[in-house]
Amino acid sequence: MHFTLAYNEDSPDINLHVTNNLSDEYDKPKVVIVIANKEIFKEKIEAFGADMLRLFLEPINFRPVQKRPKWGRHQQTTFLSFDDLEKNSFKNNHRDSLYQTLKQHFPQKKGKGRYRMMPSLPGGLKKWAKSNWNQQIIWDHLKPFQLSTAPLSPQAGYFRSSVYEGAAIICNGVVYRIRHNVAPRQLADAFLGTAVVEQLWQQIVKAIAITNGAENYHQTLNTIPPIRLFDAFEKAKV
Repeated sequence: MHFTLAYNEDSPDINLHVTNNLSDEYDKPKVVIVIANKEIFKEKIEAFGADMLRLFLEPINFRPVQKRPKWGRHQQTTFLSFDDLEKNSFKNNHRDSLYQTLKQHFPQKKGKGRYRMMPSLPGGLKKWAKSNWNQQIIWDHLKPFQLSTAPLSPQAGYFRSSVYEGAAIICNGVVYRIRHNVAPRQLADAFLGTAVVEQLWQQIVKAIAITNGAENYHQTLNTIPPIRLFDAFEKAKV
């Protein structure tokens, strides 16, 4: 059993459906959970951009550190711009290295143009990112950084200071770190609202139960009507 987000170029809609992969690939149980118009979905995503940034970005506090670092002096504040890194000559080797890592964790199914994501992917990417080669690239391209001369236009990169070290975004003279503890439910609630998310969850549970108990497509046909996403969104606001 698996979930699929279907995007057909000839259709004005996208849909999320669940299928139960039994022996007959062309007659497998299937329930469409939700349908969304492509154009409306695009408009909603663009409008949601600012709210999404507020969820994922947190300003870094640059107040003086009270405790001295264990090495006896404050660490110099430095920044590596990903845009600058992209201009360097090693970028092709870097891209090839990442491709080879991804290839190990996305084996292609025989006879199909599909790839299967292995559970080992997160660990493989973490190992690649922490490799000596990647770490050396970061250290070689870090440049001194001062908040007073921070760029106004958005820049993503790697930030290193006595306050914070890691991926960061600089915008309008403010340095933001990326929150890693934002739950998918928080994101869904912010985008659609709690009432719609609850309705979607109930629909998913029903779809799983129906699909799991069926033996072919005809047994799942017209069992539950799919939710029209933005119709539900508008009703929830009333």
